[in-house]
Amino acid sequence: MTTVQRPTGERHLPDAGEPRRPWKQWVLSIVTFGVYAAIHHHRINRELHDFGIDVDPVKATLAFVPGCVLVVPYLVTSYRTGQRIAVAQETVDLLPTARAEVSALASLFTFLQVPYHQAELNKVWATQTPEGELS
Repeated sequence: MTTVQRPTGERHLPDAGEPRRPWKQWVLSIVTFGVYAAIHHHRINRELHDFGIDVDPVKATLAFVPGCVLVVPYLVTSYRTGQRIAVAQETVDLLPTARAEVSALASLFTFLQVPYHQAELNKVWATQTPEGELS
């Protein structure tokens, strides 16, 4: 099993990530027939990369897009994104509440991993920015 590497080097703290409304992200994913879900997946992995987590956002997105049809890459990328979010939570001294298994399971139900990932990431971003506005 692949492990997620801990952040290395300097993090860009204030602009590490953007807090967003989790269910708004899910609705946009449904309305756009999954196009926004792929954009969101790329965006959160890019934010994790900027935060210092070892991830290639393009590879994660490439596993997401055809994975919707092939299933296995889709589950794997959702699982690993859940792991990365847990590492980010540990990095800011939060109890890691993100679970990779929940992430993969939620991805089986019409993009439910989108609000799950965002809600868990919002916990990390809340420690980095003063009362960030949700978009």
